[in-house]
Amino acid sequence: MRAIDIRLALHLTVSLLAAPCLAQPVGLPRAETATDLEPIVVSPQRRSGNRFDSGASVGRVTADKARTMGARTPPEALEETTAVAVQVTNRGAGAPILRGLIGPSNMMMLDGLRFHQATWRTGPNQYLAAIDMSSIDNIEVLHGSQSVAYGSSAMGGVIAVQPHALPVHAGVAAGAGVRYSTGDGGVEVWGQTSWRRGALSTLAAGGYRSFGALRLGGGDKAPISAYSQGGWLGRVGYDLGPKTEIRLSALGNRLMDAGRADSLHAGDLRWYDNADDMIWLDFGHGSGEGGGGGDTGLIEKVRASLAFHRSDEATRRVRCKISDVTADVPGCVAGAEALQANPDGAPAAVVTREQHTQDTVRSVGGLVRAALRPIGGAWRSRLRVDLGAELWRDGIAASTSAERRSDKGWTFADAARGNFSADSAFTEFGAFVLADAVALRTDTMRLVVDAGLRHAVFSAHAAAVPKLGDIEYDASGLVGSAGVRWLRADTMAYASWHQGLRAPNLQETTVLGDTGSTFEVPNSDLRAERSDAFELGARLRWAKVTLHAALWQIALQDVIDQREVLASEFAAFGIDAATVGTKPVRQRVNKARGTLQGGQLEVRGHLAHGLQPWLRLAATTGDIESDDGTSAPFRRIPPLGGAAGVEVGRGGWTAEVFARFAAAQDRLAAGDESDLRICEDPDNRGKTYKDGGKACPGTPGYFDVGLRGGVALGYDLRLDAIARNLLDARYRVHGSGLDAPGVGVSVALSGRL
Repeated sequence: MRAIDIRLALHLTVSLLAAPCLAQPVGLPRAETATDLEPIVVSPQRRSGNRFDSGASVGRVTADKARTMGARTPPEALEETTAVAVQVTNRGAGAPILRGLIGPSNMMMLDGLRFHQATWRTGPNQYLAAIDMSSIDNIEVLHGSQSVAYGSSAMGGVIAVQPHALPVHAGVAAGAGVRYSTGDGGVEVWGQTSWRRGALSTLAAGGYRSFGALRLGGGDKAPISAYSQGGWLGRVGYDLGPKTEIRLSALGNRLMDAGRADSLHAGDLRWYDNADDMIWLDFGHGSGEGGGGGDTGLIEKVRASLAFHRSDEATRRVRCKISDVTADVPGCVAGAEALQANPDGAPAAVVTREQHTQDTVRSVGGLVRAALRPIGGAWRSRLRVDLGAELWRDGIAASTSAERRSDKGWTFADAARGNFSADSAFTEFGAFVLADAVALRTDTMRLVVDAGLRHAVFSAHAAAVPKLGDIEYDASGLVGSAGVRWLRADTMAYASWHQGLRAPNLQETTVLGDTGSTFEVPNSDLRAERSDAFELGARLRWAKVTLHAALWQIALQDVIDQREVLASEFAAFGIDAATVGTKPVRQRVNKARGTLQGGQLEVRGHLAHGLQPWLRLAATTGDIESDDGTSAPFRRIPPLGGAAGVEVGRGGWTAEVFARFAAAQDRLAAGDESDLRICEDPDNRGKTYKDGGKACPGTPGYFDVGLRGGVALGYDLRLDAIARNLLDARYRVHGSGLDAPGVGVSVALSGRL
């Protein structure tokens, strides 16, 4: 769809949506539903508000909702969120796709602070899944380019994890829960306790999860799919005054033995161990969004934060020679698992190589932000300005690689360099201003306009990058935003323009090695990519229906994509075909431009007897254009899909039938066609259709039905259960390397004191 077409479609859609409400009699505001009143923290203005008034597409999943969904990880909790597709390469991973973009193109935040790092893989990754659900109060998703408010990487959107908050009432509180799942024999336990007395408050939460092999649709077991995870959260706060507080928080997570087998039939297996620890100190002054700093003061609210984040990622990779899939694949799995149990043992005949890599990244940074209002006068209630600045630095503390080969004595030899140069660093600075004002207000409506501006500066350094030597690069630029919102009691419509700016990270510019579906070589000449995002949307509240619809378009320049590197080229990097294996060798490059566009719809009914039918739909398409004028689809674009259900709740119980579904996706990029996760030939396992000179049919559509519900048992106990994939269908989400779970039941018992 060209720009003129989508603008016309956006105009017509909003006009048609708004027309029925404009015809309704104007009256007093109706009581808002719980969904409308959900307090969101992630917003284009980078502050809290309610979903109904937000001038963007925003999704939210609470810890209670995640529990009823039986979600093991944050990505699983987002699976039914409107316009979020979750790519899963292995059970310990999960990468949300927002507006067709994935990985570091989506900003990830923890408690309003930058959580992502400059080493995160451009494609699918496990970093969001590394945060344990026991630490999380809710997860929010803001769609669209949002670099003005949130900085680099907010190209497709923002994923904001909100940890459990400190208690506000005096006394002691506690809660705990346990869950068992039949599909993998999974056992999960979690708990939380909090205490407050006077000005001092504390909170501690933690959980442990252990999962066995996953049963897939049809009854097969997913190989090397067992893993375990543990996480914890500790917080302490002290009130320095009636509107001033200081908080210290620490979050830790351990993801252990998460196996990946999407290239099993090509003789490639790997296991991941991830350790994440983040500690942050907050100073805050101000009481909520409406009155901090005094009723007449200029400064309404202030926040200053310092943070330290350390991550360790260890990967163990085993490769095998597969001559006969039927005979050699089971031997490869058994041989790899035997080495894991006894690292000093002799390798099985089919095992040819084992490699261990370790990357340790340390990030430090901080944020200062203030909310201002005019002193006195009519504009005090109509204008707000937010000023802020943040500085973050990621440094590679260690990056190592060691390999042993059966044809060279099966003894580990250290490589001269790991995935990264050990002293690599990436620095990001940004200063921003955001303002919104009520331009027009009557007894029945408001017209709100907003605008923002950020100056962003990035720099990177890496020493002794193969073939390239020492590299230095930097980028800077201004990005802006503007929007307008028209609000009535039961109707709102909005239009927005937001720019994005993303500098290439250390993984894209300096990594040399296997990053999943490809073997990557570095490129220090990458330029920053930019975007202009446009969105038109409307929210309606009728007597028995709430609705949100939006159409959007993102125009990108200097898109960071890939090109295939020939054997004659990658030899110059000191690697050979045996090291590469069967993976295609690629290098990140800038393409001239790209366009992504799509739409989304969310509808919920409020009928008699507590019935609430709901529907969520999303569609995305996009193309990248090269300098020579040729164009191709973006990689991993999700097909038309969504979720639907009917929920009923009376008293202390709820019940729901739900479905998740997607159309087929056969519009593929060149990178998709050489990706075993998407285009593995079932008649020639370990090879793609392209390897055999055949066209890849893409990913088939699917329809998955389930049941879930819960009941209050008294004494503050609650029982929740979910039955997934009742049809026991065998399918996978487009781009994933693991098929969806088959039929199974999860039961959770939780309680509070």
